[in-house]
Amino acid sequence: MVVRDTSGQMYVFVKGADSSLKRWFSSDATWVDEEVERFAEEGLRTLVFGYKQVDEANIRWDLEQLKDTDVECDLIPLGITAVEDLLQERVRECITDFKAAGINVWMLTGDKGLTAKMIGIQCGLISHEAMKHGSKTEVLIELQPVTDAELILKEISDTKTKIKDYTKF
Repeated sequence: MVVRDTSGQMYVFVKGADSSLKRWFSSDATWVDEEVERFAEEGLRTLVFGYKQVDEANIRWDLEQLKDTDVECDLIPLGITAVEDLLQERVRECITDFKAAGINVWMLTGDKGLTAKMIGIQCGLISHEAMKHGSKTEVLIELQPVTDAELILKEISDTKTKIKDYTKF
């Protein structure tokens, strides 16, 4: 979002995942990592905000030609929101019933690894014991963000191998 204040100064405000925004911060933003980690330990989902002052003369405002890198660089960390995405009613009981019936239950998410683990515990998909001792029946595979198509295919192949390794009896 681009805002012009009453003095005419322009600012760009950006929001996104911490993994995306932190590479655009101009200053040390270790506090952002620390706070996001703290929120993830509580199973909360986070959104990070940053901003920067822009000089209108130095930015091409032709939307057809404007590039992300023109705006999303040298940001100043502004803040973090953290929200609890409550589970729907009876999710825990449903998962327990599925597991008791011998049905494999998988959770796929775009959340940070720690947030996903905490949600998995909340819904009964992962036990506290598995988190402490690394049970092979309750496996967490965290994928790393990739942008290159070849890397994505390699990550999928590697993940298939990991899943096969964990499902052997």
